[in-house]
Amino acid sequence: MASERASLGRAGMRVSPSNTTSALNVPLDSGDLAEAANAWVEQVNDLVADDPDIAGYVSSLEERRDEASLDPNGESIAAEFERYLRRRNRRRG
Repeated sequence: MASERASLGRAGMRVSPSNTTSALNVPLDSGDLAEAANAWVEQVNDLVADDPDIAGYVSSLEERRDEASLDPNGESIAAEFERYLRRRNRRRG
């Protein structure tokens, strides 16, 4: 299952302290933040690997994220709006 294991450690999903410092224009001492973040991601990945239900859920979330594009087209906007309406109707109903 290791090759199919869902991973939360994608580099594109992390915020770097240097980017945060630049964006906020506030000094930030990251210290061992990167190491701590990597250790946390590894722990979460291990927990996910131990539970097939959670692994499936994480995989479905990653697939949805991958399907979403920065340049959405009409079809993806319509699909997302339909998902929103279904969720809203379930909450009301």
